[in-house]
Amino acid sequence: PMLWSKEVFGKIKSAMLPGAFMSTYSSKGFVKQNLRELGFDVLRKPGPGHKRHVLQIRL
Repeated sequence: PMLWSKEVFGKIKSAMLPGAFMSTYSSKGFVKQNLRELGFDVLRKPGPGHKRHVLQIRL
């Protein structure tokens, strides 16, 4: 859970350029909420194999 905290996402955001993309295997509600609160656009996409969803994140 620490990897998906607002503090960690804030540090990642500061290193990203506008329009940059990233993705995460986690699609939990608190992860989406933390990302959206920091101003990211969050899209749920089909996951690989047996994983139902992953998140695609854009700044």
